[in-house]
Amino acid sequence: MAGTQSPVCVCVCARRRRARGRRGPTWQLLGSCSLASRKLPPPSFRPDLHFMWRGVLCRHSTCSAQPPSTAPTIPTGPLSTPAPSTRTRTSTAASMSAASLLGDTLLTKAGETSTANALRGAKHVALYFSAHWCPPCRGFTPELVSVYTEVKEKHGDAFQLVFVSSDQDEEAFSEYYGEMPWLALPFSERERKGALSSKFGVRGIPSLIVLEAETGKVIGKDCRSAVSQDGAAGFPWADPTVKGALAEYEAKGGKLRRCAGAGDKAGEETTATELVASGKHLLLYFSAAWCGPCKAFTPRLAEYYNKAVADGVPLEVVFVSSDRSAEAQDEYAKSMPWLEIPDCAGANKSLESALSRAIGVDGIPTLAALRPDDELSVLTDDGRTYVMKDRAFPAEWVLPLVPECEDAVESLHRSTCLLVMEEEAPEKQDASMAALEEVAREAKDKGDDKFSFMVATETSQITVRIRELAKLPARPKVGQSAALLLNIQEDRIFKLPSTWEATADSVRTVVSAFTDNKLEQLGEVVALAA
Repeated sequence: MAGTQSPVCVCVCARRRRARGRRGPTWQLLGSCSLASRKLPPPSFRPDLHFMWRGVLCRHSTCSAQPPSTAPTIPTGPLSTPAPSTRTRTSTAASMSAASLLGDTLLTKAGETSTANALRGAKHVALYFSAHWCPPCRGFTPELVSVYTEVKEKHGDAFQLVFVSSDQDEEAFSEYYGEMPWLALPFSERERKGALSSKFGVRGIPSLIVLEAETGKVIGKDCRSAVSQDGAAGFPWADPTVKGALAEYEAKGGKLRRCAGAGDKAGEETTATELVASGKHLLLYFSAAWCGPCKAFTPRLAEYYNKAVADGVPLEVVFVSSDRSAEAQDEYAKSMPWLEIPDCAGANKSLESALSRAIGVDGIPTLAALRPDDELSVLTDDGRTYVMKDRAFPAEWVLPLVPECEDAVESLHRSTCLLVMEEEAPEKQDASMAALEEVAREAKDKGDDKFSFMVATETSQITVRIRELAKLPARPKVGQSAALLLNIQEDRIFKLPSTWEATADSVRTVVSAFTDNKLEQLGEVVALAA
């Protein structure tokens, strides 16, 4: 793909679906539509192969954070379905100030200055991940300059913005930075740039993230959308929450309405508050009639929903429409037996947008399950996969502490992963799993999400590609295992010695060495193979 081309807006991805009683995966095609596709007329809907560059997904109007010349890597699922997750979209606290995250020096329009001096007096610091070769970035930057200028006029030094470049060379960086009035991370700080991308889960550019300056806490993670929608008036563009968005809707008298496909119950009204009070999980279904994959998935979801309701499962689906008009939504809702937010294209457009941002919807269909707790926290944003696999709700709608790597591909691109590969060593698998689970449980109890822990117990397309990247034999010898630390976003794989065995203590040693930046004492770093 040439650097001047726009990324594809419609994706069809190979998605693994394990067949009972068979060794190894089978594959089926699942599609998803970019929300940006709403700007295109329905005839332009066209399935394209999903692709990715090193570790970063490419979406419509969003570029990979690596330049287009970089080779593809590990296959992944559709854009609408990141790895099953127990995370919420609420801000993540960090123990480091914004200044400490950015190093000792920043660039200003007058030259280099100390980071402490550049951020003195700042209450909010925005990180702008962007690159000159990225067309959506070049389109968004002038808009951001305008909004930035307006915010600075009102807030002065209390707000600072830092450009974090994904440019290919310093010349391109300097040319692009010449169009910007704010601060910049020096181009030479490539390692720090990679660490920032990894820490904040940047999977595409342009990306704008706002931090609390003193604590480094994330205030807003999808601020690009907020800037476009709300401008300077929305500063500091804090991420909305599901609870807050629904509470505001209900405060104005908003109701959830039973869809036209519900037969005699069509038109009945209730509220999210009433549903949660009755102990029901809410499943937000982001979908649209113009989206082919949505229309293919809706009958499957209806079948799953009707069976769950008949079995007394405490859930309720709420349709959040991405259709272009109330008429289109109403027509589509004739195929649905659950609830809906009426007129998402008109009177309730702001609620649809807020819920999409709160969940982090990149594409549709997306099915997000909420817990019936005080915060309406997200159980998973990958309900679509669980429905397709006919998994029991809610018990089977979460990943185990230590999943198979092919069940959690997205995590490979979000965090550093310790992966134990024992495809041909079944006699070791139980002990390795127990060791990894012990340490993973300790990390979870501490709220430490630096690592993902995974295993590979069967050969698959994913494991073959990982072995290729790590320069390991495509198929291991019987009884042979391998252990890797993967940081795909930073193009790094760390290979532990072949004699390494997974015990709780040895896993803790690896985690400690990673934290203390002493991994080289344990093994070797491998540059990712092209």
